[in-house]
Amino acid sequence: MKRMIILSFCSVLLLILFFSSQVNAEEYPGSVEVTVNDNGSIFIKAYGFEEKSFQCFVEIYQKEDVIDFSLPQEERIKPLIAREITEARCDGILYPNQNYTRKFYQEMESWMDPRVDVLTDGVNSPLKPGEYYAIAVYDGREFDEPEEIISEPFPFEVGEWSTSLQVEREENGSFAFETKGFYSGYSNVRVYRQGTVCDPTTRDGVVLTWAIDFKVESRKTYPEGCGTDMGYYDKSALVGGLETRPLKSGKYYAIVVDEQKGEILSDPVNFEVPGEPEQSPSATASANPTLVHTLDAQATNKPTHERGNQGRILLYVCLGAAALVVAAVVLVLMKRKKRK
Repeated sequence: MKRMIILSFCSVLLLILFFSSQVNAEEYPGSVEVTVNDNGSIFIKAYGFEEKSFQCFVEIYQKEDVIDFSLPQEERIKPLIAREITEARCDGILYPNQNYTRKFYQEMESWMDPRVDVLTDGVNSPLKPGEYYAIAVYDGREFDEPEEIISEPFPFEVGEWSTSLQVEREENGSFAFETKGFYSGYSNVRVYRQGTVCDPTTRDGVVLTWAIDFKVESRKTYPEGCGTDMGYYDKSALVGGLETRPLKSGKYYAIVVDEQKGEILSDPVNFEVPGEPEQSPSATASANPTLVHTLDAQATNKPTHERGNQGRILLYVCLGAAALVVAAVVLVLMKRKKRK
């Protein structure tokens, strides 16, 4: 009898545990996950939410932030990042957003009111190093439904990351410029001649420049594939002085600057365009006359000297011949006198 009671009790306990686990498993319609990249960006992905996705968002908060839907909207802690769950479900979300333009960047500052104290460089810039969590929420206010959390929080940590600028020469002669980890809304790559000082507040001495803005990683090749967003300034460094033409042979360097703040963001990277340096027109003009003059002098003096020698020889031959004729005449006359 006791054994039956114990078995029944255990069975009931197992059933309770089973159903409670089922309830917990079905409590949330999906989950979120964050991958931290080594270039300062994060990748947000959502799983599930097939039956509940409309008006649902993935939001990022600092570790110590508490979500309290009972507070009025203006008193709540704002999320650092908020994106629609459908976007996170399909392709995932890479933050910072890679498609923002400078114009949208400026407009967004006026209405978004982000928590820039936690961002490294204003709107759409990476999270500062620290601990955070991602979570999914449902905003049912449009349908007079309560707001609610619809996923477990996913904790993650952002660390320091490095930036880089590299320049490589390709097989076709073009140069590839690669950047990584720059997120300023006004960051540009610039190319200068070596010896020219970079002043980020002006474009004096700039040969080429182009924007990288919010790109996690960027790659631009020149002249092949330079595109229409290239800025040309010191065209004397280009073959023929024309846009989209190759750089003249010589030594150059590339550098990344923030044009809004007037700051240099990278160390200069030196590179060299091979080939013989082109002479300036003045140098060519001063060199050629000397060469022509020398050649003319050689061409004139040598034949004159030879013609002088030939003239003297001819004169001597003529005088000798005349002397022989005179001598012959004299001999003939003397023989005739003797015969008489």
